[in-house]
Amino acid sequence: MEPFEKSRNAKRSTALPPPPKGGFVIDPSDSRNAEWQNFTGFLAALAGASLPSNAAPRTSATGENFRRSSLSETKAAQASVERYMLDMVQLLVNEQVFVRDVVKQTLGSELSPALYPVLFKQLIYVVSRFFDTHHEPLCTDQYTMFVDQAISVLKLVLDRMSSPSDAIFSVDFGALVLYFARYLHRLGHSLNGLRVKIKMCQLCETLMQKKEYISLRQEIRLRNKMVEVMIEWTSDYSLPTEIPSYIEEKDDPASNGRLYRDLDLACMKSIVALLYQLPLQPYETTHDTDMTQIRSSIFYRYFNFFIKLLNRCRVLEYIESGPSYHKQNNEDLALLFAKSKAIVRDLGPLKEYTIKALSNMLSANIETGLNYSLSMGYHEDDRTRTAFMQVLTNILKQGTEFAVLSESAMEDRYEKLIDLIASPDLTLVLSLCQVCPVSEIDDLAIVLLHVFESRGLAMPLLKAIIMKEVRETGESELFRRNCMATRLLTVFAKINGAEYLKSTLQPLLIALMTLPAQGSYELDPTRLGPDEDVNANFENLKHMAQFFLDTITESASNVPSSFREVCWYLAHAVGERFPDAKFTAVGGFIFLRFLCPAIVSPETDGLLHTPIENTKVRRGLLLITKVIQNLANNVLFGAKEPFMIVLNMFLTANIHKVTSFLGNISTQQQLKPASTDPAHYRAIDVGDRSSLHRHLVLNLERMSKDLTMKTSTDAEDDKAYLTTKRSFDTLSTLLAQLGPPPERHRRDVVPVTLNTAPNIHQYHEFMRKNRGRTIDNLLKDGVFYEGGLSKERRPVFYFVMRKLSLDNVDLETVMYRIFL
Repeated sequence: MEPFEKSRNAKRSTALPPPPKGGFVIDPSDSRNAEWQNFTGFLAALAGASLPSNAAPRTSATGENFRRSSLSETKAAQASVERYMLDMVQLLVNEQVFVRDVVKQTLGSELSPALYPVLFKQLIYVVSRFFDTHHEPLCTDQYTMFVDQAISVLKLVLDRMSSPSDAIFSVDFGALVLYFARYLHRLGHSLNGLRVKIKMCQLCETLMQKKEYISLRQEIRLRNKMVEVMIEWTSDYSLPTEIPSYIEEKDDPASNGRLYRDLDLACMKSIVALLYQLPLQPYETTHDTDMTQIRSSIFYRYFNFFIKLLNRCRVLEYIESGPSYHKQNNEDLALLFAKSKAIVRDLGPLKEYTIKALSNMLSANIETGLNYSLSMGYHEDDRTRTAFMQVLTNILKQGTEFAVLSESAMEDRYEKLIDLIASPDLTLVLSLCQVCPVSEIDDLAIVLLHVFESRGLAMPLLKAIIMKEVRETGESELFRRNCMATRLLTVFAKINGAEYLKSTLQPLLIALMTLPAQGSYELDPTRLGPDEDVNANFENLKHMAQFFLDTITESASNVPSSFREVCWYLAHAVGERFPDAKFTAVGGFIFLRFLCPAIVSPETDGLLHTPIENTKVRRGLLLITKVIQNLANNVLFGAKEPFMIVLNMFLTANIHKVTSFLGNISTQQQLKPASTDPAHYRAIDVGDRSSLHRHLVLNLERMSKDLTMKTSTDAEDDKAYLTTKRSFDTLSTLLAQLGPPPERHRRDVVPVTLNTAPNIHQYHEFMRKNRGRTIDNLLKDGVFYEGGLSKERRPVFYFVMRKLSLDNVDLETVMYRIFL
């Protein structure tokens, strides 16, 4: 489909109409042109009011009918706005200059900011159609005119921004800029192409000046790409070597000498802005590349280019040294000066911009480029040495950190990264938690807790995550999903509650293991043995459950102070929104996430040194946790597990005890202030540091979108979103300086190899110990089955985890069936 074809069907919102054949003509002398211009500006300024706002939906007795009507009206309004914007974008290439200028000025200076997303959507759609299936530009006069007009519109939009209140975070400028650059790169040296490239350079310069007020996703990559493109646009790079880059107006090709010099100046001025605090990196990176070597290669290439420009500016020596000096030392330069003084006047600003560009590049990449730059200081030519002194002065004025030259530079950058993430302003880390894929939550939770504990800020992180969960989740799913809040609380409990677990549960479990083998605890009729008495089992279970309950509820004074603080904040945060659920939330943290897993599998938490071999005892511990969890949730057993209903009287008798325990540990007390001495903080290891680096790199683009959306909708003051923008820019720069993250650090992974004597012995010992286990339930439920052959002609063994019922089987039974 051609970009400027018009479709009258439902797809009209994704295509642009062609200019009517002589049908739409405005005579500038006609008085109606002013009326058309005024109406056009009126629509541009106020059309955004028809778009849906973020206000809460109204409710009434006829709420459902209202919602349907409102949705229908919203779609109709959206379609009208889309049609209006399509017409406006089409008029950017109208055959009449007057129309094009009015529309360009209207879109750039009078358009409502609410319509920017619609405008950018249409601009990106149209420009993307200027490329073929191989992503190569298809250059035509009409396409070039559209790019020219669109660049002017963006420049006008940026020029409107004079304060943070004018910020635009709802659209990504970077995508359009890249499309424009790729298209213009193909235009070559035509007169019109040079002019549009100059405009593009001016747009990039303005973009860098206003970048705090806009969204530039993947900013570091974008700026690196634009530097590369603009260097290739300069005459020294793009023209054949036999054609001097300082050609005059009367010279070939195409008498574009003046435009070439203007483009050179515009390119260098834009490059100066792009290189400011820019770590050099390739546009595409892979993990198996040596980033240091690649950066060094890029710096060396740009450095040589800037030196070449400085050498071109040597003609200025003629002016500074006088004609007699030049007649004796360089007759060619003297002839050039006599030939065209206008050319020489352009070399002054060009030299200034070149030195600034070299200064900015060296300042942001001092560890890569200092060795190359030092050669300028020892150059035999005094003019080159003078230029080096100017560069050195500039980087000192910028406050360049020479500490990055030390052997600990990488360590220092990691420390800055950790300080940025683990700061009192939790905006970045909350965004990371929000966008992290579910498959990565467990690892990220461990890393974040370790990182924040290394700065003494674990508690503020937990409180912020708790408040976020309460604010964004309904009561029925509160702290029950597999999300960052539940994982962080679980990891926190594991790290900080080990001593409490041992002092509370270990004596009880050890005593239980030393008792002589007694009856069963089973109440499920389908699982009872032939000689088992369900009434006796009921008494055994009730007695053992009471024993555990009494031990736990009497240990309130031993609960760590950090646990008490978390429990108090849980009760406070949940109680404000869901008053009836505050103790349920606390019970979920203490019992579901902490105590019950330790009771079911005590060897996992180091409470027992050997696994529980008695399956009846292990089943009893599982049933005890069911009782405790129902007490924590304040619910009775029902139809889901009818065989447990007999314990409801037991639950009723103990509910007050559990509630008192939860209330006790959730009471705000005078806590001992946390130590502010870094010596008392947790030391962060290399694995945590590398893992944090990896998570940030993988989620940086998602974080950018998330923060953009939040700052465009939630920010109430200018300072808040500017602070967020600067923090994210700092994060992007640090990650660019660090390069690709190290190979993924595998946490607590033990390689499984059975070809060594100790492992073979452990395998046989495990199989001998478990040979009496029954696997009938696993076979009956279809948890395992064998079917088909692999490519190597080996049998394929299937494990269907969704059919596995943890209530009916334990982990060792599953492992025994797998090894069998």
